[in-house]
Amino acid sequence: MQNAKSGLGEEEFKERMKNLAQEQGGINGGAQDLWQKLAEQSKQGKDGEEQGSSQSEKLGNDQQNLGQKMQDLMDQMGNQSQNMGGKGRLDQLADEMKAISEALKQKKIDEKLLERQKSLLKKMLNSSESGKERDEKDQKFEKESAKAFTVKAPKSLDQKLGQ
Repeated sequence: MQNAKSGLGEEEFKERMKNLAQEQGGINGGAQDLWQKLAEQSKQGKDGEEQGSSQSEKLGNDQQNLGQKMQDLMDQMGNQSQNMGGKGRLDQLADEMKAISEALKQKKIDEKLLERQKSLLKKMLNSSESGKERDEKDQKFEKESAKAFTVKAPKSLDQKLGQ
């Protein structure tokens, strides 16, 4: 494995991305729980504003810290990013983390935010796969698709082409 100055090895990158994805899953779960709690309190006419604000602020800070960890990982990757998820893709993930962090801090928790978090987590997990693993999945999908969508010409067409 290489040191931080010369970039990360692929296995270390994958491991760190999996760890970041686990943290994201925890934040997602916290936001989901808070959203449900606030909805329930609203139905009951209770005001959970103060408690919800502190939890939302904590989740926002956790998301911000995770975004910083993503940025640190990208910095350590250096020029090797083309082979490991692409730096552009990781920049997009970091930007999305920042936007989600701000929404959480502003207590803008709704179904749309929860879907954004879910999408972010999925992208993180995909980035943790190596290029080889993605290629193998793509090839398997292509083979399965080809089997499922095999089209045969009608016999009359085959006979006309054979003449």
